[in-house]
Amino acid sequence: MDREMSRTRPPPAHIGKVGTAEAHKAEEWLDSSSAAAAAAAGARFDSTSGRTLSLAREALWIRHDSSEAIRQLNGHWGKASPAQDIQDRVDGMQAAGLYAAVGRVMKADSLVSLFENGADTIAKRSIYEHRQAALAEIALARRNFVEALHLFRASDLAADGLPATRCSVCVLPHLARVAERAGWSDSARVFWEGYVTQPAIERLNSDQWFLPTAYSRLATLASQRGDLATAAAYRRSLASLRNQPR
Repeated sequence: MDREMSRTRPPPAHIGKVGTAEAHKAEEWLDSSSAAAAAAAGARFDSTSGRTLSLAREALWIRHDSSEAIRQLNGHWGKASPAQDIQDRVDGMQAAGLYAAVGRVMKADSLVSLFENGADTIAKRSIYEHRQAALAEIALARRNFVEALHLFRASDLAADGLPATRCSVCVLPHLARVAERAGWSDSARVFWEGYVTQPAIERLNSDQWFLPTAYSRLATLASQRGDLATAAAYRRSLASLRNQPR
């Protein structure tokens, strides 16, 4: 799941385009916006931690390079220290989820324990949805598919059960991933379709990671059920992303 970020101004026009360069540009804008919000609140913002998460996501979700994702994560969390503040706990939980996604489940478990240890009531509420997302990735890595679906859905809720402040649409790619891993192709198609049919502004936090995969997987699923016209349409959508001027 994406790091919770505050937006202090509208996103620049280049956000919404997809690829490695666009992911970097989006992260630079989000880092700048988050840093400004943190400074205004008298809080600390760790851009190194955030950038490491971004590079790990880029390696995993765009280039599908698990080894590079692990290298990026190990550079910051290989020997993780106890949390200094809530942002450490949030980033640590997100690192745990990425470790689980690349198959390092024991490391993911240890980070969840480390960054929830000693959390007070406010910190527990602040990290709740990020912890749920990390636990969802751990469940998925262990092939506990129903539990993973439940936990990913729960990661869109705050500790009080109300919708979290993060992007609710961003959960859909992860639900699709669970369905694909479980072999539930119809459910995977529904989740991927639900994602790509949402307005682009609603997908702001995740398009740079998942939109090409969504179009690619929908094209494959359509081909598998013999719907060649729909498959071709999704491939054209994917090609249009690659051909956008940068």
